Amino acid sequence: MKLKRLPIGIQNIKEILEEKYLYVDKTEHIYRLITENKYIFLSRPRRFGKSLLISTIGEIFKGNRELLNGLWIYDSDYDWVEYPVIKLDMSKISVDEVVSVKRELLSMIRRGIRGYEDIRIYEEKPNWAFEEAIYTLYRKYIRKVVILIDEYDAPIISVLDDTEKALEIRDVLRGFYRVIKANDEYIKFAMLTGVSRFSRAGVFSALNNLRDITIQPDYALMLGITQEELERYFSGYIELLAGKEDMSYDEILEKIRFWYNGFCFDGDKPGDDRRVYNPFSTLLLFQKRKFHNYWFESGTPKFLIDLIIKNEYDITELEELRGSLDVLESYEPDSLDVVALLFQTGYITLKDRIGEMRYILGYPNYEVKRSFLEHILRYMTGGKKSRRYVDDMYSSLVEGNVDRFMELMKAIFASIPYDITDRVRDREQHYQSLMYLVLALLGVDVRGEVRTNRGRIDLVVEIGDIVWVIEAKIRGSSVDALRQIDDRGYVERYVGKGKDIRKIGIVFDVGERNVKEWDVEEV
Repeated sequence: MKLKRLPIGIQNIKEILEEKYLYVDKTEHIYRLITENKYIFLSRPRRFGKSLLISTIGEIFKGNRELLNGLWIYDSDYDWVEYPVIKLDMSKISVDEVVSVKRELLSMIRRGIRGYEDIRIYEEKPNWAFEEAIYTLYRKYIRKVVILIDEYDAPIISVLDDTEKALEIRDVLRGFYRVIKANDEYIKFAMLTGVSRFSRAGVFSALNNLRDITIQPDYALMLGITQEELERYFSGYIELLAGKEDMSYDEILEKIRFWYNGFCFDGDKPGDDRRVYNPFSTLLLFQKRKFHNYWFESGTPKFLIDLIIKNEYDITELEELRGSLDVLESYEPDSLDVVALLFQTGYITLKDRIGEMRYILGYPNYEVKRSFLEHILRYMTGGKKSRRYVDDMYSSLVEGNVDRFMELMKAIFASIPYDITDRVRDREQHYQSLMYLVLALLGVDVRGEVRTNRGRIDLVVEIGDIVWVIEAKIRGSSVDALRQIDDRGYVERYVGKGKDIRKIGIVFDVGERNVKEWDVEEV
């Protein structure tokens, strides 16, 4: 059976359909979106199909019905009236200087109407040019205008490490987007997509009529690939991958799910049946027939890693993090919130709902978790030897060789530059987090800050038939650390599991920024 080609990197719906590439039909969702709303905002992580969505909406509003023959919307009751469309891709704007942003906005407006004959823009300021374009199209075609803005936040995101410039660009864009609301009578539909959700006091202060559908259940599956869609559209590719991996069809499905499924945007009921695959990773998996960290390697913002390190954020919490809706929804360039950034950029996702406005969040899948932790470890150690150390440490744990394991851990700590650890050398959390990083990358079951009725266990590791209960300190002795495990009954919850339980007490030397001593006891 000949398989349809995979549209790797193609974001134009016309090219995909005319060239017979594989397309996962999302037009039923799109129909509901464009017939029930006027002003829309949608946030999704990068490489999630936002540009393809914008392209598809554009063709629908242009009345290009025959292009979409065979898709759900073709046989629907959609009226197929042709509207003039202004489509802007803000990711193409250079942000070297604020003045260049204004200049390129003006150029973008003129390119955005290039397909319409006899339409000329004479205004030299971007806001006025935008307004002129809307009114001129409305007057010529006697139809309201559709405005589609892709990656609305790209100019700001690219300079978040420069707060002053980010705020300047935010103010420029705020004035630019204000034009949409000011010309309501000439607008049929407007949609903005992006990665981030800046606060209503920021970019959106002038667009308070936008409906944010980022975690609305009705549109939770509009982007991304559901499990049902994966099995329906990619069955041939799944079979090929199963053959290469020497696995059954069901076995390969489970492996694919483990690696790439898990993103959730349903704010009401974030359950397993509401999770989706990232399209970018999925397509590359089937093209290359190799499990790999595709999405993560496509680009990880350095400012995000810098922010985590700078704020001394406890990454052990990311296994099961609690956050409120107001935190997740927005932030500003001068008050960046780690949790909001991680959620909006796709490194954590909704796992469960625990109240009216609170959620449990965590890594969406193995690809994201492993890649994210590896990236932080490389950042902290310079990335030269840490990966080899991690591989050797796994063998040491499996063999129960704690001394070898700890010597390798010392080597990793020794590779961390002083400028990274100087501020945090006297904090236990720093040492615990780094140990968690390493253990998580081993692929073992590791949990940090495990709650008990008498306190929190620093680290718990389960590998094979062994449970390791770890207490790490920066003061006292390793014997004191072991005594705390006993005094607080940390091992009690693991007794009766039929596994060997071993306690490890570790003490760090804050002067040397490294492991000082350790002790091991079997229960």
